[in-house]
Amino acid sequence: MSHIDSAIQRIFNLDIAYFVRVSLFFVSVYAAHLVTYRLTLHPLSKFPGPKIAAATKWYEFYYDVLKGHGGLYAWKIEELHDKYGPIIRINPDEIHIRDSSYFPTLYASAPAKRHKYAPAAGMVGCPLGTFGTIDHDVHRRRRAANSQFFSKRAVESVQPMIYHQAELLCRNLEQAFDTGEILRTYTTYVALTTDAVCQYIFGKSLGYLVDRSAAYEWSRTTSALPRVTPLIKQFPWVVALALRTPSVILHTIVPHLAQVIDLHKV
Repeated sequence: MSHIDSAIQRIFNLDIAYFVRVSLFFVSVYAAHLVTYRLTLHPLSKFPGPKIAAATKWYEFYYDVLKGHGGLYAWKIEELHDKYGPIIRINPDEIHIRDSSYFPTLYASAPAKRHKYAPAAGMVGCPLGTFGTIDHDVHRRRRAANSQFFSKRAVESVQPMIYHQAELLCRNLEQAFDTGEILRTYTTYVALTTDAVCQYIFGKSLGYLVDRSAAYEWSRTTSALPRVTPLIKQFPWVVALALRTPSVILHTIVPHLAQVIDLHKV
């Protein structure tokens, strides 16, 4: 039996090794094909820019996630413009324009149609919302439904609420002055804008101008968002995964970002 077991084990090991070699071969062929397509046949292949950026998104990932404190690709893009010109390719599927004369072309009014770039629209994880809508005509209808909330009359109608929130802010500033307390400016104004916006949109303030400890935690959440955005851009499935993850788990793993997910689910 020992000989049989040994033979079976050798066959099993051989199959595993064979599977690994075949898998690596096909992955290599696919990668070579993909890079060749992006550099030669892709619709954006004729735009200038570094070849590595045109070949893979890992170039962008390096500057936005790995290098320094992250989020550095915007500054790298400026360097690339200085080297390659006003219109450059910054990753396999995107170009970047640093030329104001193209503004009327990019943001053309009717009857021109501009569909949203799907990966960018999908980053918010809300395909039924206005920002997450890709199709031009559907986005126009959804925006029209929301436009009444941003009309001059609508804004004037909420001025008393905004004044009330501003009075709470002034009261906090006065109390801090009287007691010598040091207020975090960022936290204070995040609390003001969050309370005002939530009162207007949801009909209920979150009370951050009253509860300073909660306001501080929320300010840490808003500070974390820009840091995680580059990661979401490279791995958009993270948003869908987070929305499906139970709130208790999220609050344990990423407590600050969990607050945003909670609001998203409202």
